[in-house]
Order: sequence, then C-alpha cells, then structure tokens
Amino acid sequence: MSVIHAPEQTPLDARQLAVPVAVLVAFAGFAAKLWSLQVIQSADVVERASKTAVVSDSRLAPRGRIVDRADRPIADVREELVVVGKLSVIKADMRKNPERIEEVATLLGTTKEAILKKLAQDQTRRDLWTPVIVGVPVELASKFVEAPERFPGFDVRSTPMRKYWDTTSLAHVLGYVWTPNDKVDESLREQGITPADYVGRAGIEQQYEVDLMGTPGNEKFAVDARRRPIRYMGSDEPVPGKKLVLSIDLELQRMANSLLEGKRGAVVAMIPSTGEVLALASTPNYDAKVWQGGIGKDAYQALLDDPGKPLFDRAFQASYAPGSTFKIITSIAALRAGISLDHSITCPGYLTVGRRHMKCENHGAGVTLDFREALTKSCNSYFGDLARKAGIDAMRQACRDAGLGSPTGLDVPGEGSGFVTSQEWLERMVAKGRKNGWYEGDTVNMGIGQGELAVSPLQMAEVASLVANRGVNYKPRVVKASVDPVTGKSTPTEQQQLGKVDAPDWFWDRLRSAMVNVVESGTARAAQVPGLTWAGKTGSAENDPRKLTHAWFVGFAPANDPKIAICVLVENAGHGGDVSAPIAKQIVSHYLGLDKSANAATNP
Repeated sequence: MSVIHAPEQTPLDARQLAVPVAVLVAFAGFAAKLWSLQVIQSADVVERASKTAVVSDSRLAPRGRIVDRADRPIADVREELVVVGKLSVIKADMRKNPERIEEVATLLGTTKEAILKKLAQDQTRRDLWTPVIVGVPVELASKFVEAPERFPGFDVRSTPMRKYWDTTSLAHVLGYVWTPNDKVDESLREQGITPADYVGRAGIEQQYEVDLMGTPGNEKFAVDARRRPIRYMGSDEPVPGKKLVLSIDLELQRMANSLLEGKRGAVVAMIPSTGEVLALASTPNYDAKVWQGGIGKDAYQALLDDPGKPLFDRAFQASYAPGSTFKIITSIAALRAGISLDHSITCPGYLTVGRRHMKCENHGAGVTLDFREALTKSCNSYFGDLARKAGIDAMRQACRDAGLGSPTGLDVPGEGSGFVTSQEWLERMVAKGRKNGWYEGDTVNMGIGQGELAVSPLQMAEVASLVANRGVNYKPRVVKASVDPVTGKSTPTEQQQLGKVDAPDWFWDRLRSAMVNVVESGTARAAQVPGLTWAGKTGSAENDPRKLTHAWFVGFAPANDPKIAICVLVENAGHGGDVSAPIAKQIVSHYLGLDKSANAATNP
C-alpha cells in the first residue's frame, strides 16, 4: 500500500525577506518624495522651474561668398581672432581688481567704458562669451591664451569674418559688413530675422543680407535664475550663406575705374538684352578697408568732408542735365506726337531759348539738315523745334516710357530718381511764385537736354539699351544668381522689364542709323573702333557758366547685334566727343575682345 506524505513547511529565512523588504522601503521612499514634491514643495518647485531656462550661445555662420560673372573671387571669409568676454565674470573681478580691466583696455587699444558698453548690449549674455575686439594679432591673442588667470572673463575665439579681395574697385557696389545699428536691427527683425553679430551695412552686402548671412550655429545651455550655465545641452553647426554670382565683369570694372582716375565721373556698362550690369564705376572712389574693424569718427568725418565726395556713387545716386544725349528721347516724343522725321530745317547756327542763344557748334550757319544729319552733328535748332512741336506732354510721356524720372530698380540701395517735370510739380512751383507756369521755351530747352531735367548715368545706359532692343529695356541688376551652399542649386535673378516704347521698325532703323553715323562721321568720331560698327550719341551739358560742361557719351555695340550698352559721364570736362567717347571706346573694344585682336595684329 502506498503512503502519501504531506509536504514539509520550510520556515522563511531572514535573507529571503531582505530583497522584498528593501524594494518596499525604496518604493515607500519614492512615494513619500513624490508626495512631498507634489503637495508640500509644489509652489517652490514651480517657482524654481520658472526661473530656469535654456539659452543659446550663437556661433556666427560663414558669410556667403561673392564672385564676378567669371567666378573670380570678390568677397570671401577668413578666420579672425576675436577677443571675447563674459560680463558677469569681468564685473566680479572688477570688484576685487579694478585695475585689471584698465590693463586689458590698454592692451586692446580701447577704453574700459567701450569694453563694458559692448558687453552690456545684451543682458541675456552676461554669462556667455560676447565679442569685444575683432581681428587682434596673434601676438596679442597669445597673451590672453597663455595666461588666462591674468585676464579672468576674457578669452580668444577664431571667428569667420568678411574678406574682400579688392577693396577699391567695387567699394560703392559691395558696401561693407559690421555690427548692426538700430536701423538695420529693426529692419531685419521686421522681416522675422534675428540679426547676426555682423551684418551688411551698405551696398549688396545690405541688400542681400538674408541670402548672405546663412544660418547661425549655436551651443545650448541650461541656466539658473541668475543666468549661470548649469548644463550643456548640445550644439548645431552653422550653415554658410548663399554664394552670390554678380553680373559684374571684374576686369571691365577695374578698367573703368582706371580710365576715370583723376576725374569726377561714372561709367555704366550693361547687357541690353538682359539688364545685367557689367560695370558700375564711380570716381573719386575710396578704399573699403576703412570700414574693417569699425571706422573711427575722425576718419568718417574726413570722408564726408572730402570735396570729391568719395562716398557718393555718381553712377546711380547722382543726377545731371543729360545734354544732347537726351535728343534720343526727344526723337521718341516726336514720334509719339505724330511728327514726321522726314522734314529738314535750315539752321541759323543757334537755338533761341528765351533771351539766350544756344550755339550749334558742330556746323555753320545756314546749313540744311535732315534728321540723320541733325543727330550726327547734334543740331540744337532741329531738336528744339522737334520738342516744341511734340509738346511737354509727349516729352514727359517719352521719359516715363524709357524709365526716366524714377529709380530703375537697381538691386543696390540708395539709387536716385533723377527729375522729370510733372504737372503736379509745376502747380507747386506756381504756388511758390513761378510766373506764368510752363513756357514753350522750357519745352524747347528740355528738347536739347537742359532746363528742368536731371538723369543718372545708369538711366542713360538704360536709354541706350532701349534703342539697342528696339523699344524695350530691363531693370538693371548687379546680382546674376545665388547658389545654395548645401545643394549647389543656382537660382538666377528674375529678369524684369523697365520701360517700353511702341514704335514701328522704320523708326528704330532710322534712329540706329543716325547713331551709327554719329560715331562714323559725327561728334563721336573719337569712339571709332577698327572693325566695329556701333552706335552712339555725345552730350555736353551746361551746369555752371563758370565751369566746363559735363561730358556725356551713350551707345551700344555692335549696332546690328548689341551685346553691350554703355554710358560715360565726366563732370566739368568739356565736350563728350573729346572726353567721354574715347573712354567708351576702350571699354567696349575690351569687352568685345577687339583690343586683343588689334594688339595681335600689330604684334604678331
């Protein structure tokens, strides 16, 4: 028979109870702590949490490169040594060693007040590194690096800063980069952009700031209620700004500056079929190095006081009476008014405007001229008569059609509008005491590019483009394309129409033919280039009876397949055919490669 045994009951050992007891005790402790935080200490915890924040220490993104149309470097970035400081540490040290910051200021060539002002600009960075001085030499930087205990609160960082390969040829166009002022700061923030430590302050550096600035990197820190870093929370690498490809031909730009050296004037060259600006030169010029590191008050005042006005870009900010170059517009106005260009006149040798006689210096008295000969010899009588017959309304409309009297839309800040009289302006002048309003003589005077009229060299280059394109011109642009630094994708700048003149083909044929004759046998013979048939018009604009006239030349080449339009203006230099036409000749022949052909023929 079987025997069934009852299982033995093993008594619990103390060691077997240890683990579950420990778990229960720990759980009870966690529960008690959680209850304490949620109930007893909840108000204190919420308050402390509200005083803890995450801040970012921004890392400057490398600014986008700028190159010319042939990919020649114009502006780049280079690493600069920058002395940085932490305001909280420096102020704490000043309480113990007030002389220390004076020593640092002396080393850096600045003042204690300037250092503290720079550091205090953003109170959220009291415990983060803030730039103090940019571009310190290695020898000076090493003093801070080798003896950090001597300069508590200061350090040296390597920062990507703007570098210009040529600081004179494109000074007006490029502008400069420096710390943002209140106006720039406000403008960028209105666009939803947080300004970087250094931003474009003029020229295309300012105009294309959003493209060039890139995306800053940052190091993130958790800070306590006193803004002291308590934990590092990672970083994001900066993304460089976009590369800008200019339409400028750097060789042509340098050549234009060289040909204007010692003169006050401007050269504008562009591709008429697109509006791409090839050269935008203005003299006197200046060296953009003055902005690097921040310009001093005395140096800036010296530029302002310079009688040559080097900060003023004569190519697109200045405006002048256009003289006889405006006879192109007078011809368009006559067409609009239905006036035939088939008629001839016998010129007495001068044009009467009020009590003045405007001499026709390129032909004698009693000469009979048709339209072609009148433009070739720049006859004031012929075009004054055309303007009188066309009337002021047709003259104004022709100006508007060509884009005169308002900014062209150039993508460089600060463009002037020039001046074309309007009915509203006339009414204001009458209210101010101008007797009898607008005289017929005023219209006659305008017909030869004098009187109540002012244009910029850029606007007159657009007039040349209008004829080259047989009735249409395009907004000028300096930036041809932008290139994404990550994808490498190139985005061309949009081409936009500026002006339009509806005219039959015979009109453009006749106007072109007359302008070709101006170069071949008229007032612009000095612009002749062997092997090239091109069109032009000179002008000599009165501005001050005590001074020589302003010298103008506008044109396009080749005449039957225009690849370049040009305007040259030299202040108080005399006749456009003597002064400006030879400058235009050299620029056009160089751009078309004809000067190289000529050199090769003479030096086999």
